Amino acid sequence: MNRNHLICFPDASVNDVGQIVDLALWVDEFERYFDERIVSETRTAIGIGLQTAPYILISCAIDFLTTFWAGADSSRERYRDFVNAFFAGYDGENVYRELRCRMVHNHTVGQTAIICWDEPDLHGCTIGNGTVVLNLAQFFQDFIKAKNKYFAALRTSPDLLENQMARFNEMGVLSSIEPDEIRRWVSTF
Repeated sequence: MNRNHLICFPDASVNDVGQIVDLALWVDEFERYFDERIVSETRTAIGIGLQTAPYILISCAIDFLTTFWAGADSSRERYRDFVNAFFAGYDGENVYRELRCRMVHNHTVGQTAIICWDEPDLHGCTIGNGTVVLNLAQFFQDFIKAKNKYFAALRTSPDLLENQMARFNEMGVLSSIEPDEIRRWVSTF
């Protein structure tokens, strides 16, 4: 049984054996999946008042998109290059270091970023030593713009689509699976 077929999102663009029969629809469905799974959960975390978790979720979502953009595992260079390509006004190296590394792994930021909440007038400001201020609402909006820019590029670039498909075929995506189906799989091994 093909592992990727088991974990791919359900959609109308794939036939019963997991082959893509409508590539444009598949991209639409992948974006829908991303919005329903990743964007929605991040929006919920913001909506209930979580402060640091949304920054971590956004960083992980950037990592996720980076892997599909590159068609391979994320790395410092790929993450940085993705941010530089799709986030207007951001330094990819700084986002990688402060959010991807320090925030995700140590639940803090370092010397070149300050995160805040409910301070939109401070977003994007710099302090004398080059430290950048990120306000959650604006950072989330910028993430949505970058996500939209990525999916627009995906729809027009054969190279990006090839990378997307390579990564999907390698890793698939997390999807809900009925417990009874899991039990059937367990019983066959």
